[in-house]
Amino acid sequence: MKTITVNATPKRVVKEVEVKKDLKWYCYDKRKMYEFVGGNLEFDYVYDDELKKKIIVPRPVELKYRESFMESNIDEIKDWANNNLNYSNAEVVSMYNDHVVFSVPDDEVEDFIDNLESQRFEFILG
Repeated sequence: MKTITVNATPKRVVKEVEVKKDLKWYCYDKRKMYEFVGGNLEFDYVYDDELKKKIIVPRPVELKYRESFMESNIDEIKDWANNNLNYSNAEVVSMYNDHVVFSVPDDEVEDFIDNLESQRFEFILG
């Protein structure tokens, strides 16, 4: 039996986040406060039949920004272990927050390593 330790590696994840703000607009012509939820307000100049003149009308628009952060791939390693150990005689010896230790029979080591490499996991053969 060989011991193989698969280490978690950090990876940069970029996620698009939508901005949701409470927006308020007071219309002086209609003497009324309007409330919206969105990223920003854009304005149109339109004719109002009630007032019989053109007024500024706000509308909320979607606003997004990109956020990047570092994330560990330990969940991917654990999912891979749970899904693929049914097909081999390898066993999970221990699971930690930063690595997973496997015990693999000698005759299955090459196949196990090939599978780890195809998943691009970093590992140490011990």
